[in-house]
Amino acid sequence: MHWRTRIFIYDLCVALVLAVLAVAELKCPAFQGLIPPVARVPVYCAWFGALGGVIISLKGVYDHGASRPPGQWEDSYNLWHLGRPVSGAAAGGLTYLLLLVVNQNGPTAPVAYAAAFILGTQERRFFNFLSEVGRLIVQVPGEGKTGEFELTGIHPAQGAAGDPVILRGRGFAANLEVTIGGNPLGHIVVSPDGSAAAGVLPAHAAGAVDVSAANPNDGTATLTGAFTYT
Repeated sequence: MHWRTRIFIYDLCVALVLAVLAVAELKCPAFQGLIPPVARVPVYCAWFGALGGVIISLKGVYDHGASRPPGQWEDSYNLWHLGRPVSGAAAGGLTYLLLLVVNQNGPTAPVAYAAAFILGTQERRFFNFLSEVGRLIVQVPGEGKTGEFELTGIHPAQGAAGDPVILRGRGFAANLEVTIGGNPLGHIVVSPDGSAAAGVLPAHAAGAVDVSAANPNDGTATLTGAFTYT
């Protein structure tokens, strides 16, 4: 049996296990008691992240295998495929913790699940988000300490409603107001030194939109077409 077929079967088996766990959690009272209520949302995030890992692995099998004869399968990707459900689950669980950092009141469950699934499918986006959150909470002494208000960028530069984003700049006030495509950014948290702010994307049609930030007494800064809804 070729590795392409083995990985395809492996992904289907992992998806089946996830489905069984989901049904057991929803329908079996004895199983429900195994997860404390306080841990339910992060565990569910790990489940959605693992599902995202399976989906992206299956997509990889199709993109890199279905259009090629078995002899042209890249064996160097085997470990990537086998590890995607595990790394996706880890990314999903950590996504919940990262969302707690950028929103001290805690993310809503649907937002957390959607973010966990998305970041479970895209490890590069997850690590970029992890890096930006790290910069948000761990500041070099003296970095960005200037009172001038400025908006310099948004990361990532594309995404969909419910995705977390981080704005970079300086002089951000605690009551900073941000709009993406004219709609307010949700759950805004500003870093202590005023050089970064994080929030959750509002709904909007696909396409490029403007990003605007405003301090109540310092005017408004706008980045034209800086963000793209996918």
